[in-house]
Amino acid sequence: VAVTPNGKQIVSGSDDKTIKVWNLDSGKMELTFEGHTNSVCGIAVTPSGKHVISGGGDNTIKVWNLDTGNEERTLKGHASYVNAVSVTPNGKYIISGSDDCTVKVWNLHTGKEELTLEGHSNYVSGVAISPNGKHVISCSGDKTVKAWDLDTELEDLGQESLAGFPAAFISQHFAVGDGSSSSVFPSMGCLPVSLGYNVNDNRYVLLSDDSTAPPLLRRAKWSSPLPNQ
Repeated sequence: VAVTPNGKQIVSGSDDKTIKVWNLDSGKMELTFEGHTNSVCGIAVTPSGKHVISGGGDNTIKVWNLDTGNEERTLKGHASYVNAVSVTPNGKYIISGSDDCTVKVWNLHTGKEELTLEGHSNYVSGVAISPNGKHVISCSGDKTVKAWDLDTELEDLGQESLAGFPAAFISQHFAVGDGSSSSVFPSMGCLPVSLGYNVNDNRYVLLSDDSTAPPLLRRAKWSSPLPNQ
């Protein structure tokens, strides 16, 4: 169950595969959402109060419009029951925990799976977000509770391989550092293997697998947007 941010409604999920919305003051049932093909195991409401998030035994996560009861999106990626869901305080991400032993991070607005957090050795039974949005907390059938640094994990969002990019292409489009440096990455003797986008400071990050490279080469920030190959 979950309560809407305005404190007026209760949202419940059931083994009968439905989600129901209840008036907290009167106890009257106001809406029924239907769409899951197995038990509804987890429920969350977005901070805006506009959407309900549900996790089900059909291995899916669904996003519902709270006002209309319409299903807006189905998220697929877990290999087993989705036992728990939560939403970050900024309303950008859904966090889910599953019987497949993973915790996943999804973009609420696009439905894209952004991250998979692996470390539990048994089903994930619950997930929560710290009030500042910086940490994901998960509990599991492996008898542990884990805290994940969400900011760190999100730094490498959207990694895109650059292994096939020629050095000339990279040097033409990018400069190492904060955008003011005239140095170019290839001239420093180490080609990157991937590119990550840091959502926290809106910069691209080049990553290298060369452990002997200076730290600047292993995580060099770029102010330029990624051009088309």
